[in-house]
Amino acid sequence: MISIGCRSQRLNRLNRRKRRKGAYWEKRYHATAIQKDEHFIRCSLYIDLNMVRAKAVDHPKKWQHGGYNEIVKPKQRYRLIDHEELSRLTGMEVNSSFHKQYKCWVDNVLKQGNLSREEIWTTEVAVGSESFVEKIRKNLGFIGVRFCFVMDH
Repeated sequence: MISIGCRSQRLNRLNRRKRRKGAYWEKRYHATAIQKDEHFIRCSLYIDLNMVRAKAVDHPKKWQHGGYNEIVKPKQRYRLIDHEELSRLTGMEVNSSFHKQYKCWVDNVLKQGNLSREEIWTTEVAVGSESFVEKIRKNLGFIGVRFCFVMDH
């Protein structure tokens, strides 16, 4: 096991080598309500591509701390990802075809080169359909009025 301090030192060295400043994980942490199915899948892809976006790796399979490897090649023991819950949240059966599909989705994003930061995942309180966002707004009251995003397709 590696301590947080050791990881932090390694990331600081990586920042110096890449001539960058700041942290990989910014101070603006907050929860974002994400609608299941397509929206959840898009968020998962976005998260798995974070270290590619940060230029720490060129493919998420090379970042051992992400979810990509466990989704694409699930462990038989000591799983971190609950695949039954993943099935429920994605609206798809999580089996070998899902693993292949997820790999294809990641590879397509990499091939298209569409790695720009999408602020909706880091600034919004809710991401999903209009009815989902409206429900979150009502539940949050005044706080949620300004910070919700409707994703249309």
